[in-house]
Amino acid sequence: MMNFSIIGRGCTQEQREEYIEYDTKNNERQELADEFNDMFHTYSAQIAGETGIDICENGRDKGQVYKPLEALYNSIIFFGDDIQEGGNDYPFASKIESFPHRCFHVTDPEDTFETLEAIKKLFNESL
Repeated sequence: MMNFSIIGRGCTQEQREEYIEYDTKNNERQELADEFNDMFHTYSAQIAGETGIDICENGRDKGQVYKPLEALYNSIIFFGDDIQEGGNDYPFASKIESFPHRCFHVTDPEDTFETLEAIKKLFNESL
């Protein structure tokens, strides 16, 4: 997988916020991903995060690591901000079908932390 950022990783927070506002209004990343997908049929591009585009070889996405992880671990807990169909976390999230594996939609690092704290609290209460 490759992640492409139009504004670059070294942008300032102000530039990042300006681009997010611009892209929200103009859908530039979606247009670029759609153009890429029309041109290259063995790869797929989709918007990712707030400023990026993820590009993967077809069949080579986050979902490809599920089986090896499932073979190693009794329980998988996955956190993703883009788990809906078409989202960059969907290929992995869609493979999590039943207990003991769990998938949680989160919106940002703080939400992830709060979700982890809630899981921890539930676990401690069940002991």
